[in-house]
Amino acid sequence: MRDRLNLESANAMQAAFRISPELADEHAAAMPLGIYRWRTPPMESFSLPETGDLIVALHLGGSRDVRAMTESGLSRAVSMPGLMTVLPPGRTAAFRTAGSISLVTLHIPAGAAQQYCDHASMNRLTRSTSPYFAFRDAYASASMQALLQVARRGNAPVPDYVGKLTDALLCHLGGHDSQAGDDAPMDCAAGMLGDKSLEFLLAYIDARIGSRLSVDMLAKQTGLSRAAFNRTFRLLTGLPFHQFLMRRRILRARQWLRQSESSLACISQELGFSNQSHFTAAFKALQNCTPRQYRNERDR
Repeated sequence: MRDRLNLESANAMQAAFRISPELADEHAAAMPLGIYRWRTPPMESFSLPETGDLIVALHLGGSRDVRAMTESGLSRAVSMPGLMTVLPPGRTAAFRTAGSISLVTLHIPAGAAQQYCDHASMNRLTRSTSPYFAFRDAYASASMQALLQVARRGNAPVPDYVGKLTDALLCHLGGHDSQAGDDAPMDCAAGMLGDKSLEFLLAYIDARIGSRLSVDMLAKQTGLSRAAFNRTFRLLTGLPFHQFLMRRRILRARQWLRQSESSLACISQELGFSNQSHFTAAFKALQNCTPRQYRNERDR
């Protein structure tokens, strides 16, 4: 893996993907920028820390079910090949990828972004509190493809072509409501299931983690039908309820195995498993090791 890239956000992305970009075209002139082509290994998710760069991304291929991860759950919007995302500087971001993805990204330090385009609405790109996620924009997509082609050739067709094209792209993105439409906001319908928030429901589940929790019981809590609850819960969390509950129980089991000396039989009973064998099989399916092996790793 390449040791260091010139831009902070590119290094953050390289660390998140655990690979170097297939292509890195970096300009360190008065108006610095970087153009990168990525093809990730299969992965469930990745997160990016806060950096001082603006990132414009075009989803080129791979997974067709990329969602933003928020405090309220998974985004309603879904990124797939052909869709754009803009990550403002100074913000963290996390995404569930459900597979490998390929993308081209344009990275610009926040100060340089203002040099490229002084359009008043550029503030929407650099001061937004959240990404503009998974929106369709033919001009922006074509511009990103053009930047990628120039980066591949290694030389611009005319002097300052990359800078001028970047300037036009940023003014375009900042000059109109790129995030308009039902599929663009990163929130997921405020994380609501019927008349209850996702936070309420997670607290309800955690408080009864060892009980016999059913879809019918939770649907009643939210005022939704069974079908509507199943549909909305999967939209917000990315998982069917029973898979989500199993992961939640295994997460609690990991905490107990790390922090207590409770027997495996006791833990399995407290978490609502029918017996210790069921608990061991479920734990191994998600953790690739048995509960005893997991605890032994703690004691080494």
